[in-house]
Amino acid sequence: MKLWFTRNAKLLVVCFAVGMICHAQMYLNGLSNPDAVVSLSNPNGYGSFIPHAWDISLGRWGLLFAACAKFGLCSPILTSAITIALFTLGIVALIDKLGIRNACLQYASSILFIASPFVSCCITYYYCSNSYALSFLCAVLAACLIGRVGAVGKPVTLVGAVALLAFSLGCYQASLGVFCVAVLLVMIRSLMGGGSESLTSPACDARGEAQNPYREEGCSADSLSAKQLAVFFGVAIAVCAAGAVLYYALTEFSLFVLGISLSTYGGASSVGVGSILGSLTSSVPSAYVAFFDGFFSHGIFGNHFGWVYVAAACMIVVAVAFVRLATMNGVKRLGASAMALLCVVLIPFAANVILVIVPSYGYPTPLMLGGFMTSFLLLPLLVQLLLDSPDRGNVRLRMPAKAMSVGCCCLIAVGAWSYALQSNADAEVMQACQNQTASLATRIAGVLDANPDVQAGAKVLIAGKPEAGNFPNTSDSYVHASSYAKWGMVWDNHYQNNMRSWDVIMKQFAGQSFNYCSFDECAKVICSSEFANVSLYPANDSVATIDGVVVVKISDISKYLE
Repeated sequence: MKLWFTRNAKLLVVCFAVGMICHAQMYLNGLSNPDAVVSLSNPNGYGSFIPHAWDISLGRWGLLFAACAKFGLCSPILTSAITIALFTLGIVALIDKLGIRNACLQYASSILFIASPFVSCCITYYYCSNSYALSFLCAVLAACLIGRVGAVGKPVTLVGAVALLAFSLGCYQASLGVFCVAVLLVMIRSLMGGGSESLTSPACDARGEAQNPYREEGCSADSLSAKQLAVFFGVAIAVCAAGAVLYYALTEFSLFVLGISLSTYGGASSVGVGSILGSLTSSVPSAYVAFFDGFFSHGIFGNHFGWVYVAAACMIVVAVAFVRLATMNGVKRLGASAMALLCVVLIPFAANVILVIVPSYGYPTPLMLGGFMTSFLLLPLLVQLLLDSPDRGNVRLRMPAKAMSVGCCCLIAVGAWSYALQSNADAEVMQACQNQTASLATRIAGVLDANPDVQAGAKVLIAGKPEAGNFPNTSDSYVHASSYAKWGMVWDNHYQNNMRSWDVIMKQFAGQSFNYCSFDECAKVICSSEFANVSLYPANDSVATIDGVVVVKISDISKYLE
């Protein structure tokens, strides 16, 4: 462990530093999404979060550990630093496992990941971002342990991999995609690398000497045997199945202890063999569509600032590098090349495997793209394999490989810059939203303080979402923002969440807490004809007393009653 940190110290420090700088605007200003806002309302108490029945009903019992470790504190700066550190450990561990030793490839790949909107989006979930990042790290570590298990056959590491995967799923189920993609990448390295070295340790130098202290076998130029591959794949499947079973058992135990049932949110309670098999014809294509949407559409990440062109160029380079490796491997290793190609084709499926397991979820959110982000290591992996080719002593073959590595590094660096711009554009949009919401909260507080009914003890209801009313986001970066940056700070998907959002916002920005009406009173008010006739704030008649409740109507939310 000490040797690993020593070997990767510079990469870890640089990656962490870039992440802290790139996402500084996000955490220094506490920019957050509606989920994060609602999480700070009762029953947690403003400014803290300890998972309760709702979170456990989602099967995310792992959230409890990270939350308790911080005693429920949701400080944006500390939480974000921990999140970035955990993501840094995860991506560097996988880079090391895959044997990507070229310094330029290492730094470019890790920075591309840490500067991405995926990390930026995760940061905005201050109440659980540590758990999500820990889930990513545990999924990577589970895949790393499988590699050693496949080579040396130590049962203790297999048990560790199962436990890590189960805990990873307990923090965030979508991290199963991270695990699956990592396993496929290790298999691709084994198949295209021409030897068994990648089943144990990723790094061998030109003399065939181990560079990794965990390495227990020398480099071999012999072809990878079918038995070795079968053992590795079998162990991976066994660990995946055992981890899923352990996760399910712990989830059922948690639900039993709390006396609750699994939530229907996202179709979690309807998961079963029948639903999975019955939806394969639609869920599998959806997994592939979502994967390529992550590269080329604007529906998940913004993908502006030239990213689409970078993604297209990267795919072309991947194809060229793969064909080059297959050609160098020759006819004798055609079977291995074909298997590697199958692994590449399966990457989109593996990245979005959660959409296949829970077909009713439909389309992924930015947080679910951990597997998608992990797949980015395919390009530097293939280029590293070209550099590691046994024929690299041949000048005629060495020069194209070096040229491709330089071009690849430049391409990834441009992609990292594009992602950094995207993340900061998202932060700009969220900053504009927060500024507007803070100003609105202060104005509403002044109106309510001056209202005679409120002064007499009447209850209060602030209803609606600013962006759905007279306060659209005016940021110049709005058209370039990712989907999560456009959510605003107030949920209007349900009247209870709407009330919780305003409770936190008024405390945070106006420093006040009012005597709010109950959920039942809110449901009655927003369905009334009087509420329908009230104008939207800041109109003169946007504040009205309905059934003894002083109502400030920001937008209509009656359609979100159920």
